[in-house]
Amino acid sequence: MAQAKKKAEMPKEEKVQADIIARIAKIEKPTDTQKAESKAARTELGRLRFLRIANKRIPKALKMIEGIEGLGKASYTRTEEQNKAIVKALQDAVERVELALTGGKASSGGFVLPGAEPQK
Repeated sequence: MAQAKKKAEMPKEEKVQADIIARIAKIEKPTDTQKAESKAARTELGRLRFLRIANKRIPKALKMIEGIEGLGKASYTRTEEQNKAIVKALQDAVERVELALTGGKASSGGFVLPGAEPQK
């Protein structure tokens, strides 16, 4: 039987903000000050989550790109068309990331190298 993935413990800073939000959500008629406190806590919680996740994902993405860089070694046989397709796919991905980070609408893209059949 597969072992269930253990849910990670929420970092202390995030838990503090989540507790503030939960406490104020229980109040039937929160005051303007409480509403502002809850809004500030939601903003801070979002900032903390962004930092935590970005600091995990960006190094992984950079390491994967370094792996792709290894395809440029002389020991691999490739065509100019394949080289251009790889570079274009990476540039398109960076453009989608930029759109997503600046509030634009990014579409997901797939990739199949010319001369290769898509994997099912």
